Amino acid sequence: MSSEHFGAIDADVILRSADGRDFHVHKSMLSIASPVFRNMFTFPQPPSSESSPIPVVDVSETGNVLDVFLRCLYPVSKPTVQDFGLLEGLVAAAEKYETDIVLDMVKSWLVLPENLRSDPLRVYAIACTSSTFDEQAKAAAKRMTLETINSASLNTIGRLTAIDHHRLVVYLLKREKEAKLVGNEPSWTIFYAPRCACGTEAKENLRGRIKRTILGAFVSNPLLTTEGAVVLAWQKAAKVHPCHNGCTLLNRGEEYAKELVQKLVQMSDKLLW
Repeated sequence: MSSEHFGAIDADVILRSADGRDFHVHKSMLSIASPVFRNMFTFPQPPSSESSPIPVVDVSETGNVLDVFLRCLYPVSKPTVQDFGLLEGLVAAAEKYETDIVLDMVKSWLVLPENLRSDPLRVYAIACTSSTFDEQAKAAAKRMTLETINSASLNTIGRLTAIDHHRLVVYLLKREKEAKLVGNEPSWTIFYAPRCACGTEAKENLRGRIKRTILGAFVSNPLLTTEGAVVLAWQKAAKVHPCHNGCTLLNRGEEYAKELVQKLVQMSDKLLW
């Protein structure tokens, strides 16, 4: 069975996948993209046969992996990959054939919002298989909690080395501990409002509601955006009544909420390896 995108009549070699799919490709294109293919084609190729007038090279990759791999090299439409098994196969193929262009594509697919949202631990596990995917591993780690690991399947956990698993757990433990310290940092000036008649109790009440809401949201859901965190804070603070005497209490509270989220994000980034 020939691949939809790779049946060119001027092809000078056929790559045959592990599951029997034939890809009619060009040695020159593969040689430009991969030093491994370039070296391979310097050796005598398997003789052609009646069934195939050009050499056939058997490879260990499946047809699905080989199809996306070659589409990364050729000027054809590029897919959006959200299949984790396929991403793992592409990383292995890219490392094997030393194709940087494929690695770069996989890097972008790994951190697609859909992939990070659906299974950040799997993204982390895939990223840890390549030394060039450190930023992708960090992006996945930032979106996890200890519950992510505790509820993960043995199949996913088993994909991690002991070192990568330890590094992730240590980071998440430190982040949870530091989040509480960030929430205790004073930010008195954020409530300075000369015309506001609200007393200290009202200000502290609002400040406490915002802190508890955002810290709780951050620990349980690091995907929460700054805007989302502030919205949650106002939901909890809805019962706070301003004095209406030039009151800036709620505006100051919003500033405090944004400041707190920014500090949490900065702390999270700083703790990364």
